Amino acid sequence: LKSSAATLVYLRLESTLPMRLALSLWSSDAFEQHQQVFYGIVGHVYGGVAIMAVYNLLLFIFIRKSTYLYYFLFCFFGILNTAASDGTALLFLYPRASVKYALFGCATLLMVFIALFMQDFLELKLRLPWLNRLIVALAGIQVLSYGFYVFYPQVFVLGSLMVLVLAILAILGSILVWKQGLSTARLFLFAWLGVFLNAILLNSSNLRLIADYPLENIGSYISITLLVVLLSLSLADQFNMLKTRAVRNERALYASERRFRHLYERAPVGIAIADPAGNLEQANRAYQDLLGYDEAELKNLPYLELIHPQERAASRDNFQQLVQGVQPAYEGETQYLRKDGDSISMLRSSSALRDDQGNIQH
Repeated sequence: LKSSAATLVYLRLESTLPMRLALSLWSSDAFEQHQQVFYGIVGHVYGGVAIMAVYNLLLFIFIRKSTYLYYFLFCFFGILNTAASDGTALLFLYPRASVKYALFGCATLLMVFIALFMQDFLELKLRLPWLNRLIVALAGIQVLSYGFYVFYPQVFVLGSLMVLVLAILAILGSILVWKQGLSTARLFLFAWLGVFLNAILLNSSNLRLIADYPLENIGSYISITLLVVLLSLSLADQFNMLKTRAVRNERALYASERRFRHLYERAPVGIAIADPAGNLEQANRAYQDLLGYDEAELKNLPYLELIHPQERAASRDNFQQLVQGVQPAYEGETQYLRKDGDSISMLRSSSALRDDQGNIQH
């Protein structure tokens, strides 16, 4: 183009996607400089999101908690969706792919994994079942719309509406769950407020409800960066909360064990614990004093050897009925043999400690 000369340029554009054309005229040097700055910003954003994603993927491998996997997949498809939107993916990743299918496909998978992450992180199945059903339905509509998109491309306009509705549900859910006592929801709330604000301003600019949105070109990068960082901090906060809870539970368990250990050791009643075969594992002081054995001598000793020979057959039958579940417990007066050979009459009560599957533990 000649300098300082008016030139008439005709453009013809055709697209099945919603489009708003904003033209700027650049010199070659200015355009190259602009592209360097743009791809520098994009590279930092994508690099930061990728680091967060890989870090949480490693956490998933070590911890095996599904929330971290959903976060990784959300970040992965979030990068691809943004890269498809700004053209980066079509330049560097899959240049021969159809932009409309790449863009809508990434957006659909992004929606699915956001819904799964939200469901898991906010514990919606347990805390807010009605909201959980709404989010699952929203993700389902997004998946179905991708199928319709092949035949009716105008379905694409649902994308912006879906993001807006999902952000509203995420904000609502985090507030309600926070009120229920899940403190880790506060960062989740702040993360989605940024997405909601950017979506409102961007759509308002596209619909010409506001004159101009100064962050139109980089607003999505700012919002996705804040979303990724704050959600990662939310996961870290949740991890710390679970760790604190585990330490608290461990201390409570230790205190409980100390109390029962004290009761067991100081009880004036003889107490013995045996394995499922009837071999003694441990016995308290009162039990040792009654029979004249120390703990080492009672260890692994079959309990029948402590029963008077005349009553061993009846004791064996009672024990077998206990093991087989015919009776939950049995008690009665029984003759025992002390270590010194004397017999002693004792009132005995025996019961079985079973696990959740009904197997005898002790």
